[in-house]
Order: sequence, then C-alpha cells, then structure tokens
Amino acid sequence: MSTPRLTALAFALLLHPLLGPLHAQAAPAPNSATLNVFLHCNTSCDTDFFRTEITYVNWVRDRAVSDIHILITGQSTGGGGSEFTLAFIGLRGQSGLADTLCFVAPQRNTPDITRRGMTRIINLGLVRFLARTTIADRLNLTLATESVRPTGTPATPNQQASDP
Repeated sequence: MSTPRLTALAFALLLHPLLGPLHAQAAPAPNSATLNVFLHCNTSCDTDFFRTEITYVNWVRDRAVSDIHILITGQSTGGGGSEFTLAFIGLRGQSGLADTLCFVAPQRNTPDITRRGMTRIINLGLVRFLARTTIADRLNLTLATESVRPTGTPATPNQQASDP
C-alpha cells in the first residue's frame, strides 16, 4: 500500500470514533412502543408522503421486521378514476389480524387530494393494530360532522329516522 493511501486510511480510522456518534444522532431513534410497518405499493403511490405524514409508526424497509404489511393495489374505475385496495396484514405480534379497506378517487381528484385520501385510509386501517400496543392510551378518535366529508369518499345515505 502506498504512503498516501495509508495516511488517508489512518486518518479515516482516527475520525471514525468521532463520526459514529454524530451519525447516530442525525437519524431519529425508532419508537419501540409503536408498530413497525412495511409498505408495498403495486400502483402509483406517494410513499414518501405517507412516511412523512404518518409519523407515529416506524416505517421499515424489510418485511421480516415488520408488525404490519400494508399492500396497496389499484385499478381503474369505469368513470376514469382509480380504486385503491389497501390490505393490512398483521405479522409477528399482530399475527392473525388482517383488514382490507378501499379508497376510490374520482377522475376529478388532483394527485394531492388522492394521496391525502389514501393517507386517511392508512390511518384508519392502523387503528385496529395500534389499539393492541402500549401507545393505545394516547390514541384519540374523532368523528367529523356529516357536512365535512373528504373528496373521494363516497356519500352514505342518512340513516336517521324521520318523524311522520
């Protein structure tokens, strides 16, 4: 080995102990009290958006270490929109739990409205799994008034009985 390479290697080895703690502090430590979630999208998804908007779970890139596998598939609708199916599959400590939710995005939806709608569905799908964790006591669920309905969500008929 030549002297310049040896000097550079020695310098790198001397700095290594100093750089290790700085690198470890730069990345946030995963929250062990919550769920490890693996996201697999077989259609056009803004996975970075999901990861930045849903911060109460640990997003992992290896299915083998995940508690939940979210599989998103999509297909076109007859009206030119898109239908997304989100399968929530429990693994490890959540094994045996599964759920499937759908989100329909009409053709008129902008990409931002669609990704926010899908984020809402992911949040809803995670509730069942979060309820079985130690952070369940910090979980709050609110129901918006009927007049506040996100775009892309199908309207449901009013179920209230009317007086004769």
